[in-house]
Order: sequence, then structure tokens, then C-alpha cells
Amino acid sequence: MSMGTKNSDIALAEEIKLQANEAFKAHKYSQSIDLYTKAIEINGQNAVYWANRAFAHTKLEEYGSAVLDATKAIEIDPKYSKGYYRRGAAYLAMGKFKEALKDFQQVKKICPNDPDATKKLKECEKAVMKLKFEEAIAVHDSERRSVADSIDYHTIGA
Repeated sequence: MSMGTKNSDIALAEEIKLQANEAFKAHKYSQSIDLYTKAIEINGQNAVYWANRAFAHTKLEEYGSAVLDATKAIEIDPKYSKGYYRRGAAYLAMGKFKEALKDFQQVKKICPNDPDATKKLKECEKAVMKLKFEEAIAVHDSERRSVADSIDYHTIGA
């Protein structure tokens, strides 16, 4: 419907979004996802619907779906900070700290005074630093050799 979404459709989609928000507030996340989906079917060019559905997916620990929905929100409106925020939160929950870090840096760029974004950004930075540290001190399996393998038996007792 991207080309000709009628005003009546836009109003209907908004009405459904309000119902979805109510379901979300009542912790009825599956129901809210169904309602956001209906709103998206009517008006798929509204980044808010995608970001809200991403949030509901996160609440149900459906992080893959959350990432897809948040990515769609970002495609629709690259300046909509909640798209990055929702995707960053899903990545964070999945342990994908480097991806999360990029998204929270973007949120910070769009909303420099958002305290929650600042907190999440710091969390990610710490996690990424820890990852880098662990990678730096990790001995890869291919480099691990048992002591027995390192002894040259030909030189013993020669």
C-alpha cells in the first residue's frame, strides 16, 4: 500500500496500533504482535508499528524477529531512534555486542541526551571490551598442542 494509503486506512491503522499498545501494556505480547501486524498490513510504511512489534517480540524472547522488524523500521525512517534502540536491545539479548554497540551509538547520535541509550551504550562498550580481551588472551585450538606432540623423539638419547 506504499503508494496510495488512503486517509481512512491510515486512521484505521492508528486505531489498531492503539489497541496493540493496550495489549502490550497488559503484557499480552502475542496479541499485541497480531494487532501490530494488522496495522502493518494496512500501512506498512509506518516505522513506529515495526519498532513496536519488534519490542513485543523482544518481550517474548523472539530476538530474530525483533531484529528483522527493527531493521525494517530503520529502513523506513533512518532518523527514528527507536528502530536502532529496539534492534540494539535484541542484539544485546542475543549476546551480539558489537552489532548492539553500533545501534546504540546511532541512538546516541540521534538523541544525545537519552539517559537509557547512554546506559545501554556503556553496557555494550564494556561487553565488547571484555570480548576483545577474551579473544586476545584465548589460545585457539589449532595452536594448542599437547606437550607430547612437542617432543622430538629423534633427538632423545641421540
